[in-house]
Amino acid sequence: MRLYKINLTLFFLLVVSLPAKAHEFDTYAIDSDTYVGSYGIDIALNSSGQPGICYFAQTAGDLKFTTFNGTSWTTETVDNSSTMIGSNCAIIYDNSDNPNIVYLDVTNQDLLHIVKQGESWSKKTIDSNIRIDIPVIVPAAYHKLSIAKNSSGTLGVAYYDANSRDLKYATFNGSSWSAETIDSSGDVGRYPSLAYNDSDAPGISYQKYTDGSTASLKIAEKIGVGWGVLTLDDDDYAGVATSLRYGADDNAFVSYQQTSGGVQAVKLIKRLGDWENPETIENDGTETGNFIELGLDGDENAYLFYDQFLASALFADYAQARFTSYYLSFENEIPITFNVGLYLVGTNTVASTTLALEGTSMAVAWTEFGELNAGILTNWTPSISPITPNSEDYEASDSFTITWDDFDPDSNAAIRIHSIDEDFTSTQISPTLNENDANSFVWDTTEVVKGDYTIAIEISDDDFDTYDGVSIGQQVSIANHTPSQPSLTSPTNNSTTSDLTPTLSYTAATDVDGDTLSYTYQIATDASFTNIVATNTSATTSATVASNLSEGTTYYWRVKAVDSENASGSWASSLSFSTNVSESVQGDDDEELDDDNDDQGDDDDSGSDSDDNSDSDNDSDSDNDSGSDNDSGDNGSEEGSQAGAGGQSPASESSGGSGGGGCQLNTQNPKNIFMPGLLALLFLTGMLVRNRCIKKI
Repeated sequence: MRLYKINLTLFFLLVVSLPAKAHEFDTYAIDSDTYVGSYGIDIALNSSGQPGICYFAQTAGDLKFTTFNGTSWTTETVDNSSTMIGSNCAIIYDNSDNPNIVYLDVTNQDLLHIVKQGESWSKKTIDSNIRIDIPVIVPAAYHKLSIAKNSSGTLGVAYYDANSRDLKYATFNGSSWSAETIDSSGDVGRYPSLAYNDSDAPGISYQKYTDGSTASLKIAEKIGVGWGVLTLDDDDYAGVATSLRYGADDNAFVSYQQTSGGVQAVKLIKRLGDWENPETIENDGTETGNFIELGLDGDENAYLFYDQFLASALFADYAQARFTSYYLSFENEIPITFNVGLYLVGTNTVASTTLALEGTSMAVAWTEFGELNAGILTNWTPSISPITPNSEDYEASDSFTITWDDFDPDSNAAIRIHSIDEDFTSTQISPTLNENDANSFVWDTTEVVKGDYTIAIEISDDDFDTYDGVSIGQQVSIANHTPSQPSLTSPTNNSTTSDLTPTLSYTAATDVDGDTLSYTYQIATDASFTNIVATNTSATTSATVASNLSEGTTYYWRVKAVDSENASGSWASSLSFSTNVSESVQGDDDEELDDDNDDQGDDDDSGSDSDDNSDSDNDSDSDNDSGSDNDSGDNGSEEGSQAGAGGQSPASESSGGSGGGGCQLNTQNPKNIFMPGLLALLFLTGMLVRNRCIKKI
C-alpha cells in the first residue's frame, strides 16, 4: 500500500487554515415592501422540495403566502378579512400538495385554517374566543401555532388558549375540526410544537409558565386513548420556543430556549430509549433562541435555525439568524451565520426564524428589518463519525478494520483516513474513498511500526479544498511484529561434508519494528525435528556447530530469527546434509596409489633389461661352461623371474602401501650364483616374501 506522510502539525494547520465549510444555501430577499411581523412567519416544503412561506404583513394586517418555483417567488394575499389577521401562522402541505395555513384572527380572537385547492382558498374556523395576548402591537410569541400531519395525511394543530391557560389539540377530518384539552394543570401550553411518531401517535412539547423567572419544559404524548405528560426540564426559566421531532423507534428530540442566571441558551434534549440530560447548543449572545426551529433527517441528525441578538457598547446592536447542524452520532456542530442585519441602538426587535426539512431538501426563512428573506439548501456539508476505533482502545497485529458513519445526502463526498503516531506525524493510510462505496476500510498494519496510533477520518465534497469535517477516533495499538523468515544458504540441500563441526550460513531476516535480531538454529537427525542433536543462538548470519556431529549420518537443519522482545519468526524451510570423513581420506589414498603404480612401472622396465642381460650372459656361459650348468642357470633364472613377478603383482594391487619395493624380489643377476643349493634358498626366500606381501594386502 502506498503511504502518504505529512507532519501532524502541518496537517492541522492546513485544516484550520482552510475555510470552515457549512451547508450551502442560495438566499433570496422576497418581500421588502411589507413590514413582516416578528412573530409571523413559517416555511414548509411541497413534494418537489420547493418551499412555501406564510407570513404576517404587519403594516396591512394581512396574511400572505409566497412560493418558489425553482427560479422565482410568487406572492399573494391570502386573508385580509379583518383589521389584524394572519399573525403566528404555521404552514404544511397536505398529501395532495395543497398548502394549509393555520393563523390567528387577532381582531376576533379566533384560530383559523385556510387551504388552497386549485386557484382558490377555503377557510374554516378551528376554535373561537381563545383569547390572544398582545403585549406590544402584535400577539405574544408564546401564541406560536404548530401544524403537522400523520402518515395518512390527517392534519393536527397544537395551540395555547390564553382564555383558559390550557394546552389544546385539534384534528381535521377533511371537512371540520375537533378540539380537545390536553393539559390544564396551571398556565400550560405556551410555545407548543406538534409532531407524530412512527406509530402515528401525536406528541406536543410546550412550556408550563409559573412566573417571569420560573417555567418548565413539558411533553404530552398520546398513549392509547389517553395522554401522558412528563416534565423534561424545570431548571430556572425553560421551555421557550419549543420544537419537537420524532425519529425511528420512538426516539424524540426537543429544542428550546432556557434562561439561567440571566444567560439565554439554545438547548436540545433527546430520548434514545430514555430521556437524556439537556445539552447546550449555544449561549454566546445577549439574547439567543427566542425563535427556534428544529429539523431532523433520516439519520436522526438535528438541524437548528434560531435567532441571536448581540449588544455592543461600541457599535450598534445587531441580530443574526444562526443555523447549526447537530449530528447525533458525534455531536458535531457547524454554525452558519446569515447576514440578518444591524439594528439601531435601543431597538428590541430581533429576527424571526423558521426551518423546513423533508428528505434531503431544506429551506429556512427569517426577517431582517421587517423584510422577508429565505435560504434554500443547495449543498449539504458532509459529516463523518468513527465507529471503530471510538469509545475504547483497540489492538491490532496484521490488520485493523476502521468503520464509520458518514452523512452526505448529496452523495458526492470523498473520505480519507489518517493515522497519527506518537511523534504526532500523520500518515494517510487509505486511498481517497467514495463515501457511497463502503463504511469500512481494512488497514494493513503488517508494515506499520509497533506503537499507538490515533485514527483521523476526513470527509469532503470538494476535493478537500475546504474543511468539511475531521473526526478523531480513539487509539489503535499496533502489536510487535515477528521477524521475517531467513533463507538457508550453506550447507546446501543433500550435500556431503567431511567437517563434523560445520558452519551454517543463512540470509539476514528483516523486522518491521527495527528490533535487534538474533538467530536460533536446530540440527536434527529427522526431518520433523523430533530428535534434535544440536541447537544454539547467533547474533550474526552464520553459526559454527559447537560439538562434533557423527560420521556417516544425514542431518536436517533450520534457522529462525528472534527479535529483542523474544518474538520468534517462523522457521526457514529445512535443508539436509550428510557427514563422511572417509571420503576425504580415500581421496588422499588414491593419489598415493597413482604414485606407486608409476614407480612399479619403472621397476618393470628395469626387470626387462635384466632379462635381456641374462640372456646375453647365458650365451656367454654356453661357450665356457658345461650344458648342465647352462640348464641349471636357465631354470633358476625362470623360477626367480616367476618369484619376482609373483611379488610384484600383490604390491601393485595394494591400496595402502607407501611403496612396493619391500615386496619385490630381485633375482635378475644370477650370474654370481654358482651353487644349486643357493638357488633353492633364493627360491624359498622369494616364496616367503610373496606370502608376506599377500598377508599385508
